[in-house]
Amino acid sequence: MSLRQNKNQGASIGTSGLPKSQKTTKRVEDIILDKNHPAYTGPDSIGIIFFADEKTKEDTLDSTTLPRAKPLNLNFITTPSIGDLVHIESSVSDDYYSDLGGNSNFTSNYYTNAINVYNNAGSNAVPLNKKTKRKNKKDKTRESEPNFEFEKEFRADSRQAVNIKCDNYLIGLGYPSGRRDRKAPKYRIERASNGDYIRKLADSKRNKAKLGLYYEENRNQQNLSPSEGSTIFQGKDGQRFHALNTGPNGANAVSRNVTDVDDDGNSNIGDPAMILSLGRGDTENITYDAASIYMLANQGLPIDVACQLVDSTKSIYEKLLDPLAAIENPPPEVISEDDLETETETEEQVQDVFDFDSTEQLLEVLETSAIAPPPVEEPWDDPVFAALDDAQEEGLITFKDHIIPPQIFSSQRPTPKPPPPTPPTGEYNAIAYNTEYANSSDDPNYTPPTNMPAFYPPYPYTGPAPNADTLRDALDELGWQYREKVIDSLNIGELSNGGDITLELSNYGIAIFRKIKELMPTLKVVITGGNDQYHHKLEYTSRHSSGRGLDFVIDPPTKDNIKQVDTILRGFLAGNYPNASFLNEYDDPSVAATGRHFHVTWQSWGTEGNATKEEALIQAEEGEILTYTV
Repeated sequence: MSLRQNKNQGASIGTSGLPKSQKTTKRVEDIILDKNHPAYTGPDSIGIIFFADEKTKEDTLDSTTLPRAKPLNLNFITTPSIGDLVHIESSVSDDYYSDLGGNSNFTSNYYTNAINVYNNAGSNAVPLNKKTKRKNKKDKTRESEPNFEFEKEFRADSRQAVNIKCDNYLIGLGYPSGRRDRKAPKYRIERASNGDYIRKLADSKRNKAKLGLYYEENRNQQNLSPSEGSTIFQGKDGQRFHALNTGPNGANAVSRNVTDVDDDGNSNIGDPAMILSLGRGDTENITYDAASIYMLANQGLPIDVACQLVDSTKSIYEKLLDPLAAIENPPPEVISEDDLETETETEEQVQDVFDFDSTEQLLEVLETSAIAPPPVEEPWDDPVFAALDDAQEEGLITFKDHIIPPQIFSSQRPTPKPPPPTPPTGEYNAIAYNTEYANSSDDPNYTPPTNMPAFYPPYPYTGPAPNADTLRDALDELGWQYREKVIDSLNIGELSNGGDITLELSNYGIAIFRKIKELMPTLKVVITGGNDQYHHKLEYTSRHSSGRGLDFVIDPPTKDNIKQVDTILRGFLAGNYPNASFLNEYDDPSVAATGRHFHVTWQSWGTEGNATKEEALIQAEEGEILTYTV
C-alpha cells in the first residue's frame, strides 16, 4: 500500500532554490499505533509520527496538522514516546516509479530512534509544557515552562458545573476536547463531605507530562552497565539482550572465579556468554531478575534456590551405598511371567481340590492323595564367600574366634545440663546472662578456648527478642528487598542469636531502612549482624554484644550506591547527635570485619565514629547534606 494518501499536510523540510541548513531535531507530538487513531488510513500508516520543531517550541491544537515522518528502519526500532526528540531525514518516497504514477523526485520524511538526551534507556522525553498562549498572531505556539504543573483540583456544587470548570481549563491549555482529549491529563471525580463535587488530578507526578496514552516512565529502572566488547539491546522497562565476555572478577554478571588456567573448571577471560533478562538493576542478577535465560561457556552463577527442603522436589533420597557393602546382600529375586502363571494355576487347582459336595468326598480324596514334600532350596552361591573359602583351604588366610567379654554398664546418668536462665526484664544484659550459662557446662573438664571469652554462649540464644522482632516486622513492610541473614541449619536470624537488641537501636534501624527505601527504591538490603554470636566471640567488647550495634550490606554495592547510603547515614548522624554513629566498612573495614558492610550503632558515649560525626555536623551546617531524625 502506498503512502500517497498520507501526504504531508504540514510544512516541508527544505525550500526551493539554494539549499539551506535545517535543524533536524524535532519533538514527537503524536504517533499512529492502531486503527483507533483519527489519522489512521491503513496498515501502512502504523508507526507514523507527527512532529514539531524543538527550537521554536512549536505546538498546535490538532497534532494531525503537523508534519509527518515514518521510521527510518523497521527492522530495529524503539517506538518513540510523546516528547522524545528525534532526527528527521528526507529521502526518496515509496512513490518512486513513474510507470506506477510516482516520481523519483518525490521525498518522504524519516525519523531515527530517540536521541539519548538523559543517557537513560527508560525515557529521554523532553515534552513541551503547555500553560499560557503567546499573545501574537502565531496563536498556536506556546512557550515551555520548566516548573509548570497542572491544576490539582476543581470544585463546584454540582457534577455538571465541576465538569465545565475542568473542561474549560483543559481547552485553554490546548486540549480541544477537554477531559475527553486523548492526550489530556486525567481528573477523577470525588464527593466532598459537604456535598460538593471535586475533579482531582489522578496522579500529579504522572500527569505532569504525558508520554503517551498509557505508557509511563519507570523511575526505578536503571541502565544495564556495559563491559569491554559487549553488545546491548535494552527496552524501556528492563527488557535486555546482552552479548558479553568474561572479564576480570566483578567486571560483569558472568565474571566470577576467573582464572588464567585453561581446563581448570573455572571461567577464563574472553569466554563468551549471552543473557536474555527482565531486570531493573545496572547488572543482571539471576536471583532477583523477574526472568532470565543464560547461555554460558564455562562460567558459573550464584544461584539461590527457591527452597532448600528436599521434600519440595517430591523426590525420594536414597543414600549411595559402598559397593563392597552392597554385595553382602543377595540380589532381589526376579519373578518371571512363567512363574506367575504357575502360581495362578496352582491356586486354581487348590480351589478345585477343596471344592467338595460332601464330607465323604473329602475323605476319599485325602486317602488317595499323596502330600508332596516341601521343595528343597538350593544353597545360595555367593562368589565373595566362595573366594574366601578357597583362600582358607589353600592356607592363604586363617580365621580366629574372638570372645567379647561382658561390658559393665553404670545405671547412673550424667547430671543434665541446667536450662538457660530466664533473661531479666528491661534492658537485656547479654554479658551477665551468657557468663551465668557458660559456667554451667555438664562437662567437668570443659574449659573455654583461649580465644573465646567466658561469656560467649555455647548455644544460640532463642529467648524473647521483642526489639529485634519489631525491626523484623518493619523489614516485612518494606518488601522482599529487605531481609535478615539467617543461619539455615538452625533457622535463627543474625539480629538476635546472641540476645535481643536495644529499643533505641531497633528504632534507629527502622528509620534508616525506611529512608533508604524512599530515596533508593531499587536497592536491596540484608542485615548481617546484630546481637549475634560472632560478635560475642571477639577478644574485645563489641557494641554488638550489648545489643547496640547493627551491620548490613547493600546490593548492588556499586560506588554510587555506597556513596549515597553513606550520605543518608551522615544525615542521621547530624540529626541525632551524639547518639547515632556509623562506620563505612565498605571504604574502611575494621580489624574484625569479615566482609565489606555498613556498621551503625546507637550510643552517646565512646569514641566510635566521632570523626565522621563532626564531619556530618559541618556538612549539615553548610547545606551539603539533609538531616534526618529517628
